[in-house]
Amino acid sequence: MALCLRLASRSVAANCSSRILQKSLLTTSSRSWAIQQYSAEEWERKNEKMGRPLSPHLTIYKFQLTSMLSITHRATGMGLHFGLLCFAGVMVLLPNSYPYYLTLLAGSGGGKALLVASKFIISWPFFFHTFNGIRHLVWDMGKGFSIKTLYKSGYAVVGLSILAALVAAVV
Repeated sequence: MALCLRLASRSVAANCSSRILQKSLLTTSSRSWAIQQYSAEEWERKNEKMGRPLSPHLTIYKFQLTSMLSITHRATGMGLHFGLLCFAGVMVLLPNSYPYYLTLLAGSGGGKALLVASKFIISWPFFFHTFNGIRHLVWDMGKGFSIKTLYKSGYAVVGLSILAALVAAVV
């Protein structure tokens, strides 16, 4: 008798769960159909009619030093990679060597100021990426995660990179 009751309860549970599964599949597929029936323009018009705002994302975001340094670190990394790649390709294709073009730049109308500015523009991404990379290595050791320390190290990276680039440009 007990065996019959157990088997009967299992078959009822199996039938019930299969009905629930079928019902959930039907509602999911009908829901996805309801979402897909609108085009992007119709969706925006419907939301405007209902008074729903667009997602403000960047319009309300307050940029912080940490996020800006992260973006700049990635940009300088890509810039250094592609810049050095293009520089090497151009130097291979040009008929003269690099010092020849430096003296040509120094002898142009801009003089020493143009040479110093060019050297600063070329060296700052290198120094920034290097100092910020050291900052990341310190983070990898598990240190410097308090908000105060994050901002101090961020300002230190910016200051040191500008100072080092100025020294490299003048020398």
